[in-house]
Amino acid sequence: MRDRLLPLAGSSINEEDIRAVSEVLRGGQLGSGEMVKRFEEAVARYVGARYAVAVSSGAAGLHIGCGGRDHRNMQSSGLLPGKRNVSNITSPLRKS
Repeated sequence: MRDRLLPLAGSSINEEDIRAVSEVLRGGQLGSGEMVKRFEEAVARYVGARYAVAVSSGAAGLHIGCGGRDHRNMQSSGLLPGKRNVSNITSPLRKS
């Protein structure tokens, strides 16, 4: 048995990050507000998109992603009712 646990992932949290999180927590707008808007704009720029939408979970993101689809053509997308569609949080950030 190891004396210490192996880290799953490294982190680089600095004082600026801690101040930003504290500002959001004290501001009372966890799911909306200026910081969310800035985050969405930064993600859109990063992936080269016109817009980005922050959501609370992967499932919420999949709901939004399917919302504009023509449900008659869902078979071609691989998204079928009753099927499991597994994704992870990094999927939208991968560049082709």
